[in-house]
Amino acid sequence: MTTRQPTPAANERGAILVHVAFALLAVMALSAVVTDFGVLWVGRRQAQNSADAGALAGVIALAFDSPSSVTDTAAARQSAATVAQRNFVWGQAPSVVPETDITFGPCPDGVNTCVRVDVFRDQARGNPLPMYFGRLIGLEAQGVRATATGMVQPANATRCTPRDNTTPSPICSAPPACVSQYWSG
Repeated sequence: MTTRQPTPAANERGAILVHVAFALLAVMALSAVVTDFGVLWVGRRQAQNSADAGALAGVIALAFDSPSSVTDTAAARQSAATVAQRNFVWGQAPSVVPETDITFGPCPDGVNTCVRVDVFRDQARGNPLPMYFGRLIGLEAQGVRATATGMVQPANATRCTPRDNTTPSPICSAPPACVSQYWSG
């Protein structure tokens, strides 16, 4: 009676199942990180858009108002806060406190015609961004913050739109100042 020796392939049955299981686990972990990281970066971009819009609205209101009128109820502060809060960050209005997050300060050239808007969506303000897969390792939420600054400068010339699309209009109605510089960061 002869006994059959097991072939090497018979000893390796099911080995591919282990490899597939580890590869599937790695792909799922990478997908989880990419999803939560994507939420963070989309939220960051939306927060920056909100801050940019708020700063631009504040500067435009300041250009039509008096640059010395920067009280809490002034048009520039209220306009900046309203527009910043209307630009949602991941489906919710960002936190913008007009008294502290909208500031009027010295510009790089020393003139006080800058409007700075800070926009928050974080744990400290009670409106953090969600984490979908981070909860598996104990991370419940993530936060973003964005800042934008706009500046008003006197204008000495303006470019007007043509009346008939061929010749520029000789007389233009323009505000006494223009939004000349803009930073976001």
